[in-house]
Amino acid sequence: MNQSRLHELSEVTNREELRQAFIQAGAYLGFGIFSLAHVQPDPDGKPGPLARSIYAMPERWLQYAKDPNEARSDPVFNRLLSSREPFFYDQEFYASAGQGEMWERSAPFGIAAGVCATLHLAGGRRIIWGFDGHTLPGSESQRTHLLATTQLL
Repeated sequence: MNQSRLHELSEVTNREELRQAFIQAGAYLGFGIFSLAHVQPDPDGKPGPLARSIYAMPERWLQYAKDPNEARSDPVFNRLLSSREPFFYDQEFYASAGQGEMWERSAPFGIAAGVCATLHLAGGRRIIWGFDGHTLPGSESQRTHLLATTQLL
């Protein structure tokens, strides 16, 4: 991602501009689906409902994406809550977490592999984002570039 795109992202002033900036970033990275959310903890310190989110994903997938029970069992979401570095997910990631059926449910919507990251804020708040698609890049250098760009965002 070039410097001017990162600068444009830093200059957004509203939700729609932010959404468009992430759509463009996802396209640059080779992904057509993205989500960005602010997670606010509940008083007991557990992840609460998403305070705000923006996304570009299939409408039919939203019934799953907005289900709190689905999120609690999603290994990607759970890793996002604790991870301090970007990471990849794919079918193997879900299978190793015992959630192969969850991957089977998401893959037809184009949510089969991706990269995601978390920004940890004071008070247990988090900003989480990710880009999803059918496959991950094959080469190590492409994967490294993808992780670095995701972290920069």
